Amino acid sequence: MTMSLVTVNTKVESKDKEKFEAIINDLGLTQSVVLRNFVKTFNSVGGFPYEVKHPSFLTEEELVSRANDFKAGRNFSIHELIEE
Repeated sequence: MTMSLVTVNTKVESKDKEKFEAIINDLGLTQSVVLRNFVKTFNSVGGFPYEVKHPSFLTEEELVSRANDFKAGRNFSIHELIEE
């Protein structure tokens, strides 16, 4: 059986790509292997293989913690809010 492969392109922040590459290199993997694994897992479970929360659905404790981070000068992107 021949697999039909297609290319998937995306843009990420350079610092995220650098960290991603460092981790996969340490693990002896390639970007393609990691991304193919993610896509297969995503498809098999019908979504993210981990919990994803919208910031408006955070608990009061999580909101207070993030507010304190913000007040302390820790800057973060919307992606960090969703991923944490």
